[in-house]
Amino acid sequence: MNTHEKDPATGDRGSCRNTPGIPQEHRISTYLNNLPSMSRSSKKSITIPNPVRDALNAQLETGVLSYPSENAAWIGLARYQLLIGKPHPVTAAISLMHQSHQDIIDDFLHAIAVRKIGLRGQFLSRLISQAIAGNSNPTEQEVGTLIPQELLKMAREWKRYPEQVLKQLTES
Repeated sequence: MNTHEKDPATGDRGSCRNTPGIPQEHRISTYLNNLPSMSRSSKKSITIPNPVRDALNAQLETGVLSYPSENAAWIGLARYQLLIGKPHPVTAAISLMHQSHQDIIDDFLHAIAVRKIGLRGQFLSRLISQAIAGNSNPTEQEVGTLIPQELLKMAREWKRYPEQVLKQLTES
């Protein structure tokens, strides 16, 4: 049997380790080509709050996010974090809040996501201004803590008066 052909009985390729006349480089190349392919990913199970997942999927369906799939979106968001290379103080602060507060914020973010309302630009500037009002020179860490608290206030207000808050956000 030629060392490069599969044995019809076993499906194995012959060993090239000590075959006379075949250069070592070719033997190594043949060996590497015959290794089983290694997966570039692994399956992990994580828990994602339903409102967060539903909001992400809503943004995928409406074209706000242009990833080809939900899986690609989660990977893309992780890659974005890796490109930036530093923690995001607002979301890090939200992750430390009591679970019931996170739930209110997640429900609120879902509500605005399905309506294609983003909390950026002029609105986010106003939120930052409200958060730092009364503080002369807040640090980045203080702002990162204050903004989630302001977001929680807004989410609680949305729970009480959903249409009014959403209307204000669309007019901002």
